[in-house]
Formats: sequence, structure tokens, C-alpha cells
Amino acid sequence: MAVRLARDLNEEVPSTPSTPRERSAVSLNEKPVESTDPSQIDLSKWSYSQLRDTINSSTDLELLQACRNEFQKRFHYFILFYFVTF
Repeated sequence: MAVRLARDLNEEVPSTPSTPRERSAVSLNEKPVESTDPSQIDLSKWSYSQLRDTINSSTDLELLQACRNEFQKRFHYFILFYFVTF
């Protein structure tokens, strides 16, 4: 979180994060997104944890909406699979 705030304020960011939590935050913020249009962002190869962490930590509204849509789509398929199987 501190790394993201420093970037937002254009302050100097340390080159290597010191804690595992900071390392994960840096890696999440470095995900390449080609377009800000939610329909153009391909999140199908992202894991559930990446989607969850992005939803919980991102400030990009378009990316947030795309992640929520992908998460809801996967959850919907899971529910369908679960009720058809059992």
C-alpha cells in the first residue's frame, strides 16, 4: 500500500520491497493491461487470488469492474457445476 501511495504522489519508491506483502502488491500493480475498456481486458488467465487481490487493492475503476465481472462469471459457472453434479 505504501508503494502505491508513493507512486501516486510521485515520490521515490524503494527498488526492492522489504516485506512479502509489499512484494505481492508491487507484482499486482505491474500487470499489463492493454486497454482500459473492461470488455477488452483478458482476465481469463488470472487466478482467483489475483482477481481477489486486485479487487481489494486496485484504484483503477475499469480494472475493478472487469475483475468483478470475471469473478462473478466464474462463480456462476461454479454454482451451475455444483448443482448439476450433486
